[in-house]
Amino acid sequence: MIIFQIHEKHGRHMANNHTEAILNEKSGWKTVTEAEFYSLKVTEAQKVIPEAKTQKIALEENEDREALAARYEEITGKKPHHRLGIDSIKAFLNGSNI
Repeated sequence: MIIFQIHEKHGRHMANNHTEAILNEKSGWKTVTEAEFYSLKVTEAQKVIPEAKTQKIALEENEDREALAARYEEITGKKPHHRLGIDSIKAFLNGSNI
């Protein structure tokens, strides 16, 4: 059984069981009907993209992962996942995944 939930900041989620849904509700998720779930419009909070992400960032050809990770952290506020490769970080910094 799928339980449809929405969150003001995080958007939509489909919980797989009642236990998951109850835990989500304790974290601010709201259980809604399927119709409400699919008619949900993206909120302004979900549309916000930091300015730095919308601009191309000049990358040097031989920049190492550590330097790229530092730039990634400046934009997102968190370090990139340890399995995120140099090419993926460069693509993110260039706005390819926006």
